[in-house]
Amino acid sequence: FEAASYSAGDTVAAAVELKFKERPVAGAAVRAVAVADDQVLSVVEVQPMTGADGRATVRFDLPRQLERGDVRLKVTFA
Repeated sequence: FEAASYSAGDTVAAAVELKFKERPVAGAAVRAVAVADDQVLSVVEVQPMTGADGRATVRFDLPRQLERGDVRLKVTFA
């Protein structure tokens, strides 16, 4: 994650990386699902494929109100 912590209403930014046998995997499809307090959030931006370095970025906005502050991000590669 680009920041140490986030608060309600913030935009969360994360860098994800895919490696196989310690080598970056380029061109893998990236999918992301964010959930806050059991509610699925719209992911604002997902880099559709990993770059040559095996990395991609994901961004999403947190709701303005968080009851429990339980936020999870699941990223999958194909």
